Amino acid sequence: MTMPGLQELDPWLFYSEFRTGPGGDWALIPFARRYKPEPGKKSKERSDEPCFMCRDQWSTLEGFLYYKGEERETVHAKGFVVLDNKFPVVSKANITQNDIEARLGNLGLFYSRRPADGRHLVIGEPQHIIDPFADAEETKIYYANLTWMYRTVLKSLRAEGYEWAGLGKNRNGMAQKKNGGAIEEVVLHAGASQPHPHSQVIATSSFVPQWVEWTYYVWHQRFDRLRIPLLGIQLPLYKKSRDIGKDLVTTALHGVMLRGCGECLESRENRYASPFKIASDDIHASFKSPFGTMNPYQHEFRIVPYAHTSHFDDMTEEQAASFAGTLQKTMVWLGQQYGDCGYNFELRQGPWNGRHASKAFHWSFRIYPAMPELKSLKQDGFMSHLLGAAILPEPPEDVLLRNRRGT
Repeated sequence: MTMPGLQELDPWLFYSEFRTGPGGDWALIPFARRYKPEPGKKSKERSDEPCFMCRDQWSTLEGFLYYKGEERETVHAKGFVVLDNKFPVVSKANITQNDIEARLGNLGLFYSRRPADGRHLVIGEPQHIIDPFADAEETKIYYANLTWMYRTVLKSLRAEGYEWAGLGKNRNGMAQKKNGGAIEEVVLHAGASQPHPHSQVIATSSFVPQWVEWTYYVWHQRFDRLRIPLLGIQLPLYKKSRDIGKDLVTTALHGVMLRGCGECLESRENRYASPFKIASDDIHASFKSPFGTMNPYQHEFRIVPYAHTSHFDDMTEEQAASFAGTLQKTMVWLGQQYGDCGYNFELRQGPWNGRHASKAFHWSFRIYPAMPELKSLKQDGFMSHLLGAAILPEPPEDVLLRNRRGT
């Protein structure tokens, strides 16, 4: 299917729905995603169609360009183009709760639905091929510019008033495989849907990811206590706020967290990491297997600042330079171990609003390698993991109805 021309667009095509189920499950249903082409999942090479992210096509993207005027020229000079995603996971469709009920009805007593408001951007990277695993000056400049671009976009979204934003990148790798007497190239899937290197940034205004809520939940669990004077005991008072527009945490203490911040402990003591360690004055990287069996990524690199910092865009220029250098060193090591592997980037940080956001969150940048040896190849990228919700381009009830009809 192809999406209609802009002049024919129905606002419901851009409607993205946020659902919660009776068991606490979260799902996003972005209607526009069903039209999204995915040539990158078949090959890294370009198809016969012109690549919309290549520089010679930028003049055709005027309606989708995020930056205007001098800001756009500065971004382009760095080799990047920033676009509104034509197939957004979250959207600004201007559809109200009343509109939803009038058109789509309700889901019953135990389910809830509401618009998933926000903004979904694409960052197209330099058109010429840069080896992301190289210990070369060109690659060093690339990572410095990529860090600048990430910080710049996050600052812009923060200035627009969004509650939270995260970002990531999918890059499929390539490997050679023997097929009889011939050698053929195969794609190492990491979830990239386009062959041109690009990152994606997702900002939200009507919800935050589930892991953000859980972080506040744990914060409450550690600090909020319900006293029972007659019995002389105190019990944990569990409460969780969904009113993210006001004050996410209302009664937490202002002291240091009980047992310390996990990322602070990870970076300074590094108890759980393998012998691989890369560190600078400000930034630390370690390779580890995430705790818990529910994590869809079996292996990860985690890059965190030594200082307890909640937002990536709050880094100083010196800290940004340290991060870019650490990222390059980590990718060089990754390439030495696994060659031209696929990978996902994922940036996690706290919400911009909330009285105690700076205390409860410590930003972390994760790298998930995709290699057969690691059993970590993925057809889907970082977005479901970052947002803590299943992303379903088609509502489940529509699929069920179609199956019942046999169509």
